[in-house]
Amino acid sequence: QGTKTRLSGGQASSRSTIKDAEASGAGVQEAGPAIVALVNSQKITLQELANLCVLRHGEEVLENMVNRYLILQACQERKIEITQKDVDDEIGRIASKFNLSVQMYLKLLENERDIRPEYYASDVVWPMLALRELSKEMLKVTPQEIDKAFQSEFGPKVQVRMIACKDAAKLQQIHQQATANPDLFKTLARDHSEDPASASVEGLLPPIRMNTGEDELERIAFALQPGQISNVFKVGDLSVALQCVRHMPPANPPAAQLAEIQGRIKSDLEEQKLRQSAETIYTELRNRAQIVTV
Repeated sequence: QGTKTRLSGGQASSRSTIKDAEASGAGVQEAGPAIVALVNSQKITLQELANLCVLRHGEEVLENMVNRYLILQACQERKIEITQKDVDDEIGRIASKFNLSVQMYLKLLENERDIRPEYYASDVVWPMLALRELSKEMLKVTPQEIDKAFQSEFGPKVQVRMIACKDAAKLQQIHQQATANPDLFKTLARDHSEDPASASVEGLLPPIRMNTGEDELERIAFALQPGQISNVFKVGDLSVALQCVRHMPPANPPAAQLAEIQGRIKSDLEEQKLRQSAETIYTELRNRAQIVTV
């Protein structure tokens, strides 16, 4: 009906849009069926087009609408208000991360991803801000978490070669050859490792950082000295042996940049937690709600 979806006073405009559409529909009914196309004088009505849109896209659109209503009701219940200014400020913040003006960023979304600015504001940014407020307690980032992420990005690293095999007995035999002659490790990795990406570069892995979530791999890699070969251990469904290539010292950013870096890390951690908590919140809201799909 040409209704422009906007946000006002922290309220998603889904309900007003529906009312506007109903009112417009009533007006169209009184004047006769609206025509959207003529094919050799045969009329295609707005209602026929709407019916086809519902058949093709109705389930997905309805699911999105249900989610918006759940979020909106939860915000109203907790007296949470997301204003249009909040949405505009967030779009500006996101655009600045890509060194783009808001106009250029919104144009890029529309051209590259077919996301209209009004849809992006009401269906992407507003729910994200609302979820952030609803899950505020889950999004708290501790100084310890910031320090771990800082160490992961700027702390010491270690580079290793790896031989990985599904058959542990096979790797044990290869491991015996490698420990007898460590200089053969890269050749053995190239010829026998079952990890194609690293085998193609003689087992060489990208530098391993701290606090990446692979605790056992990190512990063993950082404990090795250059040229030293680890015992065989498991990573997922693979048996693995490592050889240390070199230890890389930490990168020490200038003191003047520390506050900015820590702020960015905090923001990144909040975004990660938001993505993780979104599903939890949706599940909680759905479990509490009475949803009847007609």
